[in-house]
Amino acid sequence: MIFTLYIYDRRGKCLYYKEWNRPLNTLADDPDEERKLMFGMVYSLKELTAKISPAEGDQGLHVMKTDTYTLHHFESVTGMVFILNTDAGTPGESSGVVL
Repeated sequence: MIFTLYIYDRRGKCLYYKEWNRPLNTLADDPDEERKLMFGMVYSLKELTAKISPAEGDQGLHVMKTDTYTLHHFESVTGMVFILNTDAGTPGESSGVVL
């Protein structure tokens, strides 16, 4: 089940946001703040995985799984960033970060 989809430009500006079947929205009063926090979290995790990755040129963060949700991350060559949050049972790449 898909919860949310975010699309960002290379500077971190949220170009598109869509929400489906989202079980909890803790930042409902300030949606812009949530979009900034999501981009910041993914940017930080992407930098961390790039630094600890044993392979040179590895793309880093693709999938992050928690008990509650799975975050799917894709960055295009033009710098567009796509973030898709789904339920925890959604399959993803096996090389993801597990929290």
